[in-house]
Order: sequence, then C-alpha cells, then structure tokens
Amino acid sequence: MFYFVLRGFNFGLKSAPLHLGTALNPLVDLVRKLFLVPCGRFYDDVLTVDLRAHCASAQLCLNFFFSLVGFPFSPKKHERCKGANPFLGVVNDFSYLHLGYVLIRIKEKRRRKLRAELRKVLEDGKMTPAHAARLRGKLYFSTCSTFFGVGRAALQAFTARQYNKHGTSRLTPELKVAVEFFIELLGAVPPRRVYVREDGRPPLYVWTDAMFELKRDDNGECVCVIDEETGGLFYIGDAELAFVAYDSIDDTWHTGAKLVGFDVIRQMMPNKKTYIGQLEAMAADAFVHTLPADRLQNRKAFMWIDNLSAKYALQKGYSKVGDTGKVVNSFKVMQAKRQLRVWFEYVPSEQNIADLPSRRSWGELHRVIDSVSGGLWTCFRYDVVIPSYESWLSPLKGHVSSKRRRHGSRGAKRAGRARVV
Repeated sequence: MFYFVLRGFNFGLKSAPLHLGTALNPLVDLVRKLFLVPCGRFYDDVLTVDLRAHCASAQLCLNFFFSLVGFPFSPKKHERCKGANPFLGVVNDFSYLHLGYVLIRIKEKRRRKLRAELRKVLEDGKMTPAHAARLRGKLYFSTCSTFFGVGRAALQAFTARQYNKHGTSRLTPELKVAVEFFIELLGAVPPRRVYVREDGRPPLYVWTDAMFELKRDDNGECVCVIDEETGGLFYIGDAELAFVAYDSIDDTWHTGAKLVGFDVIRQMMPNKKTYIGQLEAMAADAFVHTLPADRLQNRKAFMWIDNLSAKYALQKGYSKVGDTGKVVNSFKVMQAKRQLRVWFEYVPSEQNIADLPSRRSWGELHRVIDSVSGGLWTCFRYDVVIPSYESWLSPLKGHVSSKRRRHGSRGAKRAGRARVV
C-alpha cells in the first residue's frame, strides 16, 4: 500500500471553498501591499479595479502573483477589463467616473431570473433546503452588495428552511412573505451611487434613544396581557422612543418623541419582559421615516446609539431575533431609498442627548442646545412616524404616514460664550 499527498481540494468537497477562501485572504492582502493592486475576493473569485489607461496592469500582477504561489486562475473564467463589469450578478459601472461617482447595480439578467425563480416558488408552494441555500446565496450577494445590506435580515426565513433538513418543503407563512418581499425589492431597488469625491455637504449628526419601564400592580407584580388575536402573552410597560439631529448645513436642530402603544408591541415576540433592544433599533428607524426626504437624500450621517445590540444589528443589517430583524429590515429599505450613508457609534446613556426627549425633558434639551449654539438656534419638532413591522413585506407595501407637522422655535439671544457639553 502506498500513501501520497494530494495537492488541493477534491472537486465538490463542501469544505473546499471555505478553506480556499481562508487561504486567499492573506494572499489578496499581500498582493495589495506588494503591487498596490486594488482587489477583493468572494470565495475563490478575485475582483480588481484598474484605470482604463493601464487596463491590463492589475490583472497581469494578479495572474503573476497567484501563479507564483501555486494558485493560478482559470483562463476560461477570466473576464476582460472594461468599464462596467458584472461580478456574480452585480455590475460595478465606472463609466460615470468622470461625473464623480460609480454605479453599483444588479445585473438586469440576474434580476429577471431571480424574480422569475421566486415567482415559481410561490406558484409551486414549496422550497427544499437545498433550493433555499442556493437562493439565499444569490439574494445575499445581489441585494446586500448593492445597497448597505438591504434585505439581509429578511433572509432569516431562507436560513431557517436551509437548515431544516427533516421538515416539510411546503412554504410557511413567514417564508412566503419573505419570498414576496424579495420579488418586490428586486423590482424596486435603484442603482447605488458611490461618490469618489466629497460633495462638500457636511454630515448629519444624529442621536437616538428609547425607554421601556414595566408596569407593576399594587403587589409589585409585572402587569401582562394576552393578545386575543394571537394568544401571545405580553408584559406591559411605558415605552417611548426619541431622536435628536443637528444639520450643520443650515444650523438647525430636529427632534421628536413618541409613545409606543400596544399595537406596536404586539408585533414583537411574546413572553419577554423587556423590548429595549427592539425599541432602540426602532428609534433609529423612526428617524429615517420621520425626517423630510430632502434632509436625508444622498446625505452622510453619524448616528449615536446607547444600546450595543441595536447598534450592531443596524450596522450589520441583520439580527437573528425575528422582531429586531423586521425593524432592521425596515431601516435598511428606507436607507436604500434615501441613499443615506450612516456611520454607527456607541454613546453611553448619560452622554446621549436623545435621552432627554425620550423622558419628555424638553426644557433640559433646549438648555443643552442653547449652551452649544451661542444663544440663537432653530429646532423643529416632528410628529414621529413608526412604520409597521407586521411582516418582511411591510417596508415595501405600507408605511402610510400622517402629515408631519413641524414646529419651529428659536432660542433667545444671550450674551456669553457657548458652553460645549
């Protein structure tokens, strides 16, 4: 009997792409530093961006380096350099570079095929775990790569079916609505503009907060009710969410606060004594649904949140908790619609200015704004819009909001230097 070492991975081995992807990470990083090639990878595919004047140089460097280390690329899979090259169904279009931006869009052929495949799933009324895995991969790359992780949270239903190896292949209500959501999303998501130069407009500065305090009876026990429609048990509490924003373009402040009623809480998961994580994410979602479109469209924003779970869920565009996932999904859909670029940061509660309106401390909020504005300021207060979270489809089908009223108020001029807090 003879033993010998077999180089590489057997074709079809499930672990092969993962292990090869792990090996490619340091190789891609090395070729960036050695040859200054702007490139990235998706499993065993490597994508590079090059100037039109030197169109072959980046690809030549990549071919040389990966052949040198024993991982040559397949000539049959080579894509020539051009201004708009599709990569796994997503087109990175550099033909608008002279206008100062790059377009990222779903390839039309991929869009049509995915929608047709999803419609066929609805028609058949079933989806096997293997089919769910394939669709999940295609949808993840097509939608999430295009717009800030939009739709990633709605893939929860596909993930559940993918790993449910011994269950039925028939569509569950949750999976059916998720399929309908992606059919609508693929038909509605616009191309994303990535600006290569600053547009000169300063960012928005946003703080959000939420409050949840359980109600107790005379004996100190938590008060709970049973939803007659679903049979779920919910603990009742005082819930409120709020936001504060500063727009340095015109030196205006924007704020709002709203009590959250049982009509919203009943859409969350039952049998929980706190919904603070969901409400913190909901406060950020309420902000993007409440502010006028012209304040948010194509803007940058820094958003401070004093809850780490909500911060990371919004940042990743995903939460394994179903109700938080629907809130995050709603936020991402509106973020894509507004083409809003957000940088999320954590702020301790005692330093979060939005903590004041969430507890109705409007006088203290105005004093803080006055101290940092030099005595003259304008603050708009809004009727906060809370969208529906009944299903994954909600952010695309509804969000009917009442007319927003803005109430402007000016602080009186006061002598003295501004005190920064």
